[in-house]
Amino acid sequence: MRHTIRYTAQGQTGLIFDLTTILPLGLVLNELIANSFKRTPCRGRDGGAISLTVRRAAEGAFDLLCAGSGVGIPQDEMEAEKEIIRSGYH
Repeated sequence: MRHTIRYTAQGQTGLIFDLTTILPLGLVLNELIANSFKRTPCRGRDGGAISLTVRRAAEGAFDLLCAGSGVGIPQDEMEAEKEIIRSGYH
C-alpha cells in the first residue's frame, strides 16, 4: 500500500524579513514541517494533508498558519504554547 501526504505552501507576495527574523523563522519552519510530516497520518485512500501559509498581519508582523489532518494539539496545551511565544517576542 502506498502512503501519501498532500502538502501545500503559500506565501503572500511582498513580505520582507530582516536577518533577525528570518533565521529564527527558518528554524521554526524546519521543526514545524518536520513534525507535521511525522505526525500526519498517511494511511487510507486519501492519505494525509498539510497546509502552510505565511501572510502579513500588520505592518511589521505576520501570521504563520499550519494545518494538517493529524489529531492536533489539545486546546490547553495550545494556550500554554501561545503564552510562551508571546513572552519571548519583542
